[in-house]
Amino acid sequence: MRNQFEMKLKVYGYAGLDKSQLSKKSVIESRELIRGLELPDTSKITDTSVSSKNISKQSRKIITSLFPDLNRDVRIIAVNEYQQLTMKLAYGKMSIEEYLQTLQRKSFRSDAVNVPINFADTHTCIYGETIKPLSLVDDDSFLERLPILVSGYNIGSINLSRLGIITHLHEVTHALLERNKGSVRDYYKAEMLSILMEKIAADEIDKTSVLLSKQNIFRYENLKQSLENSNDDSHKYLLSTLLAEVLFDKYKNGNETYKNHLLIQISKVLDGKLVLEDMLINEGITLDNGNLPCFIEEKVQKSIRNLK
Repeated sequence: MRNQFEMKLKVYGYAGLDKSQLSKKSVIESRELIRGLELPDTSKITDTSVSSKNISKQSRKIITSLFPDLNRDVRIIAVNEYQQLTMKLAYGKMSIEEYLQTLQRKSFRSDAVNVPINFADTHTCIYGETIKPLSLVDDDSFLERLPILVSGYNIGSINLSRLGIITHLHEVTHALLERNKGSVRDYYKAEMLSILMEKIAADEIDKTSVLLSKQNIFRYENLKQSLENSNDDSHKYLLSTLLAEVLFDKYKNGNETYKNHLLIQISKVLDGKLVLEDMLINEGITLDNGNLPCFIEEKVQKSIRNLK
């Protein structure tokens, strides 16, 4: 019998976990570097405040500018409705076939940017979560056909600022990417596109690189904390962050022709027309670079200097 994690891999269409990457010299050295980073106190880092009513508006402006032709529809369902249907399935009051058909009927399509936002007053605005209710039955046919539905986004409301916009776009990217099962083969790369979106959005919002520097410091602080536990989630955030950093550097230093090319490739991945790993191969992005630890340290130190 499979556990919940194994069933979730099946639901999202992941091929598995590529553990071979974890033994790469550049990855091992980058992991140790990040664990030892001395970072500023993130509780003292603030940014231009933003009204909660303007988060979706600003996100829409950015994503429309970056991806004008992207289909942004996702399927939405209320959490309580999903739970009621799942209870009926669990107690045998509804067959699997009836359950899947009802999920399709009860859910509706909407722009991913319009998915309801729940602002959590116990978290800062760098906290984000996409609410995706899942009922798991250890049956391949069921797991393959179970749609990925979205019920909302949770975003922290303490010190709500422009960082909240890029957090929102991080979650919007998850919703868009995961609607097409198998768009990412390796679970360890599941966060890569959302982290890349944070960086691209920060660069769009603030051309002085100050917002990008704040994003970097928060991202590496979170990653440093994650690496205290060596598990599949910490590996996911490590590899996704490193890959996003390398690809963003190529984007940032590229000319307008290359930037437009890469945005088109990202749009194809989000539309389910290109697999993330194939895009990385096409762009020559790997974790074999022996200079990766130095590259990461340079980025972090530059970000710290930009705050002064």
